[in-house]
Amino acid sequence: MNGYFRKEFLDKRYYGEIIKRTDGIILTKNYKEGERVIIEKLIFKDKNGEKLDITRFLPEGWKFVKNKEFSANRENKEIKLGNLKEVGALFTIFHEIGHAISYENNIEDPKKILEEYTHNLENRQLTKEDIIKRGEKIEDYEEILVYDPYGKSVGFDRDEPFFTMLVPKKVIKNYGEALAKLERNAWAYALNQIRNLRNKGIIIENELPTLEKLVNFIYSCLLTYEEDFKKRYKDPTPYFTKGKKFEKIEELFKNWAGEESNL
Repeated sequence: MNGYFRKEFLDKRYYGEIIKRTDGIILTKNYKEGERVIIEKLIFKDKNGEKLDITRFLPEGWKFVKNKEFSANRENKEIKLGNLKEVGALFTIFHEIGHAISYENNIEDPKKILEEYTHNLENRQLTKEDIIKRGEKIEDYEEILVYDPYGKSVGFDRDEPFFTMLVPKKVIKNYGEALAKLERNAWAYALNQIRNLRNKGIIIENELPTLEKLVNFIYSCLLTYEEDFKKRYKDPTPYFTKGKKFEKIEELFKNWAGEESNL
């Protein structure tokens, strides 16, 4: 080991892990950054010995970080990885990579649609009486719970990060449509990658062996997003699943990976 690599090894304190799965094993090369664990290399090896370096799919500047749940952090350029043993974990990693690619392509964060309204002091102070005085209809608004840990930064004198405010239903609708599209696009990317890898002989996610099972996995994830959205924003519109299970799988894949995809 030459001086450069020895120094880097000592500085980062690398260590490896082997994670056993039903479709093979995952090999990781990790180092600690404070309390966090950075995964510098993530390699999947299937039952036939075929290897896949998943790290190479990351956009430039992005990294994997150990976590309890899967997510993509736009600001820090991190993909947080949950339980890698569970069914669908590798599929989900590609989903989060799809998000990262969207962010690198400067796709606007759907949260901005909502925050543009909720971070406005005048909007936060809006009452039902104000709506009536404007000549608007109260039924065109929804009272929702808003989270903003930076409330005071926009002049809202409140210590608690949660509060309720009246938000136009059209704002909620625009947010729901944009958020659902972002999720569908990321799943389209993941579905495309899994299909391509299988076509190359890499047996990945063997407990989701068919396209139908992969799509049903996506459906269950989208349904979870949808139920949370309905509960949080009191909007029953099925933005994520469009209200039905996916029966025409090939047509669905074509739509997601083609016309609707920004990837």
